Amino acid sequence: MWASVFTAASIVLGCDASPMASPEEGVSEIRVEAAEGASAAASSQGGPKVEALTPASATVSVGGTVRLIALGKYGNHVKNATWSSSDAEVAKVTPDGWVTGVASGEATITARTSLGAASARITVGGGGDSSGGGSTGDGGSTGGGSPPPSTPESPPTSMTGVVFQDGFESGALAATQNGYRWRGPSANPGSQVSVSRDIARSGSSSLKFLNGASSRCTHSWAEQRFEFGENLKEVWLEYYIYFPSGKESFATKFEHRTPTKKNSDGSCSSSPNTSDNNKFLRLWDLDYNKFHVKAGFEYRSTQSGPAGDSRLYGMYGSDTKPIGNWAKQNWDPAISDANRGRWMQIRVRAKVADSKSAANGVLQLWADGVLRINLTGLDMAASSGGNNFFRNGYLMGWANSGFDRNTAVYVDDFKIYRGNPGWK
Repeated sequence: MWASVFTAASIVLGCDASPMASPEEGVSEIRVEAAEGASAAASSQGGPKVEALTPASATVSVGGTVRLIALGKYGNHVKNATWSSSDAEVAKVTPDGWVTGVASGEATITARTSLGAASARITVGGGGDSSGGGSTGDGGSTGGGSPPPSTPESPPTSMTGVVFQDGFESGALAATQNGYRWRGPSANPGSQVSVSRDIARSGSSSLKFLNGASSRCTHSWAEQRFEFGENLKEVWLEYYIYFPSGKESFATKFEHRTPTKKNSDGSCSSSPNTSDNNKFLRLWDLDYNKFHVKAGFEYRSTQSGPAGDSRLYGMYGSDTKPIGNWAKQNWDPAISDANRGRWMQIRVRAKVADSKSAANGVLQLWADGVLRINLTGLDMAASSGGNNFFRNGYLMGWANSGFDRNTAVYVDDFKIYRGNPGWK
């Protein structure tokens, strides 16, 4: 653990440069140097360009800490950057991005490799909670005292509410924690999901959803199911999702295809099909088809953006009645060039109502820290004696519009929290 005052030191850490590692991760040596009274910094030989820091700004109390993450071109975690503070008497930083408030004021924290640098502004107050202003990444806060250990993956204490997490580094969907687990291929045959090293937000692996090319008016399907270890009245999920821009060497551009109707003879019509049913996330109780409560999000063709973009909206239902479309709360466009080609943070809260008459159900979605869909006052509840809870879910799923080309979507750093993680 780094002490409050750093003594002169020079430490060389040898790191394996695996041939399978992400190009954002490869590094053969990290040299850490710290001088007394100065902020700690880790200098590297070469390394990918740092495009941005997340959060881009944050407020911490004196003695409080916040974690900054250096991001590369595709939103990957750049781990071999040099960290420095413009004023170590206001805020100091460890070699892995942990910032500690020293005295009231402002300081600029910079992460740098030989190819470029990015900075974040830190405001240090006299006391109170630390917060990441506009945070879109892992920035979290801890209480006073010494900074956390300077290991690359030291989690902030706000992570203690996590009951299940998977960064897919095991190479398989084998994670089981607190009774929470993935439901594998035997429970979901033909789901077209695998752990991939095409790209990763952290580490070297992510979960790949491959939608196969299909003819017009035919569907595609790629989904991954999971099971909660208990019956939950309220669910809090977080993950990062990557929709390819087409500029990558490993994937085609994610584009929404306008679905067409099927004629009685089985041929494709030129008429649009209004049943544009493309799943993004689903939650339900025990039986998917005979559900008592069900909620989630779907994406359809944009109504305001260019062709190929998608809007996202929330849906819910109970007692096997058709799940409803709350188009008035849609986020349009959600999948667009602004969000392709980068990792986007998704946070979801779903709460069943105490009863239909209570109508206090909630369905919310944040993207990069911004509340995009906010459905409250929902009568999302099972009838008396029914399963008024969530037990199962899946990511992505049926895409009724299909895709002209093999099209992939990637998910990484999936987490389930027990209780409110402090999202606003």
